[in-house]
Amino acid sequence: MFIAAGLPIPLPRASRLGPRACGALHPGIDTGHRSPYAVLYMARSRFAVVPLVALLAAACAAPVRVARSVDPVETPRTVEEYWPNGQLSLRKQVVVVADGSTVDHGRFERWYSNGVKEYEAVLEMGNKEGTTIRYHRNGRIASRDSYRNGLRDGPSVSWSPSGEKVKEEYWAEGRPHGTWTVWKNGAVEWTHTFDHGDPAP
Repeated sequence: MFIAAGLPIPLPRASRLGPRACGALHPGIDTGHRSPYAVLYMARSRFAVVPLVALLAAACAAPVRVARSVDPVETPRTVEEYWPNGQLSLRKQVVVVADGSTVDHGRFERWYSNGVKEYEAVLEMGNKEGTTIRYHRNGRIASRDSYRNGLRDGPSVSWSPSGEKVKEEYWAEGRPHGTWTVWKNGAVEWTHTFDHGDPAP
């Protein structure tokens, strides 16, 4: 239960929320797997309910992983795409599996149209593995996230275009676990602790 404006609000668990309610919080890989907490947090100033929004998001944070039980039938090949100005926009490794579909497998990189790298990751049969890095257009690191077996696992840190740390999260097997902190102008604006997906007291 969470207290907002003096009113007790029961916090729903993911098991009580159907796919329709929570599905929008799990963007696919083409969006870079942006944290649903980050998306909802960025909207907080419009609704002035930062902690409530973040805690409700946690209730929807069921781990999402791409299931691949088939082995590739060929060695990885490289696919490249380009911006209209000729700059490289995407380079990734893919494999064809037994059913004929193509799966991302290996390095995955994107670039802005100005030639600055936007994103880099390693995928294993469609699932992120290890550290992913997103960059601002000026080349500075925007975020660094940790994955294991396609799920967030470990620290996730974000920085502003000027290099100032703005957010720090911790995950365990796809669920929030540990203390999350948000900074604004160098000062702590919001913090909360999670225990394997549940908000701690």
